[in-house]
Amino acid sequence: MTQNSSVPERRHSVMSLPPRVEQGMSKRQRQMVFEQVKVQVQDIANRYFEMSLRVLRRWLSDGH
Repeated sequence: MTQNSSVPERRHSVMSLPPRVEQGMSKRQRQMVFEQVKVQVQDIANRYFEMSLRVLRRWLSDGH
């Protein structure tokens, strides 16, 4: 079976998700959780954007 090159490979280096924000958390703790999640979301978005560009460049270079 051939692998679709436009499908991203699974990355095992992604950090585990931080704990859920709970009612008893301080404002500082909530901010720390928010920052951790924000960094993860940006990393994933950048990775998918870069992969999409690679696929588009390959598609254009093939003469489509």
